Amino acid sequence: MNDSLTCPITFDLFRDPVVAEDGHTYEREAIINWIREKGTSPITREPLTTESLRPNYTVKKVVDEFKATKRSKNVKQRSTFTDLKHSLLQGQDELAVCKPMNRIKVHHFHFCAGFVEFPQKIYIKLNYRT
Repeated sequence: MNDSLTCPITFDLFRDPVVAEDGHTYEREAIINWIREKGTSPITREPLTTESLRPNYTVKKVVDEFKATKRSKNVKQRSTFTDLKHSLLQGQDELAVCKPMNRIKVHHFHFCAGFVEFPQKIYIKLNYRT
């Protein structure tokens, strides 16, 4: 993860980034607490005040885009894995094996059989075709 997307105090992704007088961006709550305790910049050690804090809209937008991209990528990876798993299990006979199922059920436009039932069901289906 890019360091410019994380607060130098909390090391977490920004939720409400603000720019201080020292020119650095911090998470609002973290820098307010820091200034109240120490009165200085955590980076430059120069005096800081909470009144000078300004929202950093650019960093907020970049973090939001990063989160959206990450969510989209995770959804796509899960979807691709599920599609691959079902296509590998489905085969030509259109009978799929789904581990959590314990009986045949309609499932994403194909049938699922438990591992115990699968050999019997596929045998019946293959013999029926001949």
